[in-house]
Amino acid sequence: MIKLTYRLYISLSFGFSLAVNAWIFFRVSGGLFNPAVSLGMVLVGALTPLRGVLLTFSQILGGITVSHGISFTMMFWAGLMGRAQRSFKR
Repeated sequence: MIKLTYRLYISLSFGFSLAVNAWIFFRVSGGLFNPAVSLGMVLVGALTPLRGVLLTFSQILGGITVSHGISFTMMFWAGLMGRAQRSFKR
């Protein structure tokens, strides 16, 4: 039962954070964070093709940048934790 509660907290936190991000960045990108959604909006005529290409490029570039930043952060923290574990072994 506890695991179900944790899963509920995680899913609600993720949903709320996505809703807040969509609300904050609505004026910039229309709240679009997924290139597939941007393509769909271009196909139905809600976005111009140029804006769709620019949004898709920026979404992919943003994903690459954030994943690189997270990778760097995880390597940094792993290095700190490794040093901390070595100092505790002495």
